[in-house]
Amino acid sequence: MERFLLLACLFFAPVAAQGPPRRTCSQTSFCQRYRDWIGLSVETRGSYHIPASPLCSSSTGTFNATVRPSALGEEGLDEFLLQLRFYEDGTFRFTMDENHAITGFIRTRYVIPSGDVIQDDNMPLAKDLEYTYNQEEKSSTFRIGKSLVVTLMHDDVILTVAVDGQVVQTINSKKRLVIEGTRYEYSNKCPFNLPDRYDAKYIDPACSPGTHDGSCAETYEGYTDAKPHGPSLVGVDVTFTEAYAAYGLQERGTTTSKLKIGGTSDLSLYRFFNLDYYAYPVDGDRAQGAIYGAIPTLTAVQEGPGSTTFTSSLLWVNPSDTLVSLTGCCGEDLITTFVSESGVIDFLLYPGMKPQEFSTAYHRTTGLPALPPLFGLGFHRSRYAVESQQDIYNLAYKYTDKGFPVDVFWLDIEHTNGKEYFTWNKKLFPNPKKMSDDIRAQGKEMVTIVDPHIKATNSYFIYSSGVEEDVFVKEEVFKPPHTTYKIFEANCWPGLSAWPDFTSPRVREWWGLWFKPDGLNDNFYTWNDMNEPSVFDVPEKTMYRNLVHIGLIEHRDVHNLFGPMWTGDSVSQWNNLQAVIPMITALAATGGFSFTGSDIGGFIGNPDAELYTRWFQLSAATNAFFRLHSDIHSPQRDPWFYDETTLNRVKNATLDRYRLLPYWYHAFALYVYCGKPIISPLWYAFLDDPNTYKCNSPGCDSVIDQQVLIGTDIMVRGVVEKGAKSVKVYFPPKTQWYSTTGKLMSSGYVDIQVTMDDIPRFFRAGSIIPRKDTYRSSSKLMYNDYFALYVYLDPSSFSAEGYA
Repeated sequence: MERFLLLACLFFAPVAAQGPPRRTCSQTSFCQRYRDWIGLSVETRGSYHIPASPLCSSSTGTFNATVRPSALGEEGLDEFLLQLRFYEDGTFRFTMDENHAITGFIRTRYVIPSGDVIQDDNMPLAKDLEYTYNQEEKSSTFRIGKSLVVTLMHDDVILTVAVDGQVVQTINSKKRLVIEGTRYEYSNKCPFNLPDRYDAKYIDPACSPGTHDGSCAETYEGYTDAKPHGPSLVGVDVTFTEAYAAYGLQERGTTTSKLKIGGTSDLSLYRFFNLDYYAYPVDGDRAQGAIYGAIPTLTAVQEGPGSTTFTSSLLWVNPSDTLVSLTGCCGEDLITTFVSESGVIDFLLYPGMKPQEFSTAYHRTTGLPALPPLFGLGFHRSRYAVESQQDIYNLAYKYTDKGFPVDVFWLDIEHTNGKEYFTWNKKLFPNPKKMSDDIRAQGKEMVTIVDPHIKATNSYFIYSSGVEEDVFVKEEVFKPPHTTYKIFEANCWPGLSAWPDFTSPRVREWWGLWFKPDGLNDNFYTWNDMNEPSVFDVPEKTMYRNLVHIGLIEHRDVHNLFGPMWTGDSVSQWNNLQAVIPMITALAATGGFSFTGSDIGGFIGNPDAELYTRWFQLSAATNAFFRLHSDIHSPQRDPWFYDETTLNRVKNATLDRYRLLPYWYHAFALYVYCGKPIISPLWYAFLDDPNTYKCNSPGCDSVIDQQVLIGTDIMVRGVVEKGAKSVKVYFPPKTQWYSTTGKLMSSGYVDIQVTMDDIPRFFRAGSIIPRKDTYRSSSKLMYNDYFALYVYLDPSSFSAEGYA
């Protein structure tokens, strides 16, 4: 069997060291500079304008304009280029860059290549578009279809987006749009070869009165980051009209689903900067900081005309260090402000859509996921520890002996020869091929880890090949009068390591060659890890920003392209269990990322029987990715290491998961082919019910935050409080739900008694749930079993429907 990537978008990180302290805006020069800038009066700081003439259309649905700094008046050139793109599905894209005809001889800003994130080929541009220019008002109007109207005011570059006559989003209403233009010389204070005295005109945040420390170089935790292109930030504000709640900005540790609206202070900002964050916080002042991955989408719930409710969303397409502030909301305008260290201003708006319409449009923008094999939805057993071939045999026997199904055994970094990936420790694993064949004969699979840091020794075939093929990220070596580049080497799990440059298609092709069948590793699936990228013993435990990628691209420009998503190195504490549903539903509903889950029991620590049971029950019932995993310092926590009662409880939760695999797999198919999230919060499915996004009574948010829908027909309420005897559950009106005992539940808030044997699960009236009820030790062995259809009649229509 050819080796290929399983769960290709999940990047899991074993324990390294205590996570880095949260770097704040005050400690980050571009952010502090921008915050000072937007704190100035609108009359003081510079703004932009577009010449008073009709825009040019380069193709159907695409319009271009030149943008000039207003402070320069007639002295200004066409320093910036704006492109507006309108798509058939109502999506709208705003891109602003420097004019390469003016600055291209010095540098061009990094733009993510088409197809790497944005799937332009899948996004048909709007043909039903009417464009008009009003000379008197100096405005351009775009009418797309029957309901969408975008108006551009040329004098201030302000765009309003209206749906059915109601303005739902506005770009640059607070006039925070800015790009720090290219400096012709390293020490220039102002862009475009303007004399330094032009700082009195407030051209951009760095070209303004005063000393702006860190514009050309800054020091953090003892390391000085030299910036060869000087200050390069980009920023803009987008207002969501009359927003009642906001969701998204994943990934972040949190126990609440709603975004906190806090303004521009250090502890209120949301940050996107991928970090290997061990024991990340889920509440308190540090919980909004950066962790493993970045999916910078934001969705606001708004009330439309005629008491309708819809959402408007935004996707920020800039992979450099990014911070976001939120002000307003709760029935007022929500003002979002994005600032990134470098690159271009590039974002998409999804105005006035129902949540599922947004999901469809978002997946058209970014692509659809792959359908995993069925065993990917079964139970996975993993542990960061020194384990052997005999240990795997013993585990397989023990799980079967206990009547506990398992589909996949994972091997962490200790299975390798000295952390050299694609190799084996022959003392621990004398015959990996036989082991994988033996495990597969039992209907189970195996996964081995492959990290993207390569041990820097010439005797290691991956490293020597990488040197020969010139695939590694470089660092600059300045030896006057010349600049040279050498392979960047730093400490990670193997010791001194080098990192392939995955921004390059050529390097990705080279990397893929190592996954071809070799007679030894053919039957092993792959776990991709540590791809934030994680680098030990350096500031923030990641690459220096001024490292150089192929094409002389700085790492600061591309950092967040590495490492998509996972819920990370959680801690065996109740507040971390409380974070599971808010984190995975944010990823699924607003980030388009459903195939995720948390390490059962928390990665770090030693959960007691109650916490272990509740975490196992919640993961089995709600996590698309269902895995037991822990760090090397945690005691082994396979179920039989707990008492018999606990073993039986978590086994029953797992058996229920296996019985429902047909339902899970159908939900996954809808995700893969239609973009429908596998799991979703209540507001996503019941947007017409204000109780799902407005909290009108004490504690209601904490109830809603712990409820999740699996597909459309199963609702689960987590039990996430120690010693809980009952929990509140909210049942939206106009729907009816059956309990596991067949009781038809009333709408509204209901107190549900709970025991340690299970957590509350409910089935939608009018649904048919496909199951397979015969016990097998793995999903593969269930293939030929009969389906059982569980019918939950709608009491009004006496009908039900479902899929299998």
